[in-house]
Amino acid sequence: MAPAKGSDNADISFDDDLLAVVAHSLLNSMSVIAGNAETLADHWDAIDAETRVDFLGRIVTQSAHVVGVLTDLVRSGRPELVEALERLQKEL
Repeated sequence: MAPAKGSDNADISFDDDLLAVVAHSLLNSMSVIAGNAETLADHWDAIDAETRVDFLGRIVTQSAHVVGVLTDLVRSGRPELVEALERLQKEL
């Protein structure tokens, strides 16, 4: 359980919990992306077209999830970080 609000450890505990949740989400998605991509790269000729499409769909879905998590994380940050992200996105 997190320390009560107002204690010196409250923010540290919340930050640690948030970091753990975000890291878990990103690591899971990246594991799916890497696993599917590696399987496709190593066994392309042995995989039927329907399975290839399924694997590619998983890669696309999990990539979108990673982008969403990172975008939410940045947008919840300091205003100057949000502004920097928006500038970078306009340059792309």
